Amino acid sequence: LRPEQIKSAIGNRGTFDPADPNILNQGPRGTFNPATFELALNENSNMSTVHHEMAHAYLEIITKIASEPNAPQGIVDQVDRFLKWQGIPDLATWNMMTLDQKRPHHEAMAENYEHYLITGKAPSVELQPLFRKFKLYMLNAYKTLKSFFEQNPDVDKKLPPEMVQFYDRMMASE
Repeated sequence: LRPEQIKSAIGNRGTFDPADPNILNQGPRGTFNPATFELALNENSNMSTVHHEMAHAYLEIITKIASEPNAPQGIVDQVDRFLKWQGIPDLATWNMMTLDQKRPHHEAMAENYEHYLITGKAPSVELQPLFRKFKLYMLNAYKTLKSFFEQNPDVDKKLPPEMVQFYDRMMASE
């Protein structure tokens, strides 16, 4: 038997790390390089990977825009909402952080964005058909919401309203 034959029954892609006894941990399915804005999909990527990695890119883009002089107030407010949710005092603090210091916050943003998409709740009537497709797309990747939470244990089970607003704005600007 190959590892993927044993583990695939529970939704795992078959990768195995002897140092990590949790067979649900698959390693990175994709990567985003904030220095080059390059997104890469790995061989174990699934339908959620593009959305996850694009969320990293979005966070980098809006924090860079918010850091500019005369940045649009809506973007500044959106970044402030994210930083508050993550317990980071302000944008100056964020900008002084190393990539490794930002990584857990990036992952929280990207994983919770997947959660936002899997709910299928559109921020506008016009986006409802697209969000129904997002929900099906994400459920196809994770099979169930329970499986999603098992594979993403750090995700907020109930998205805070300020982060729903954050993701709503990400998907539909005013």
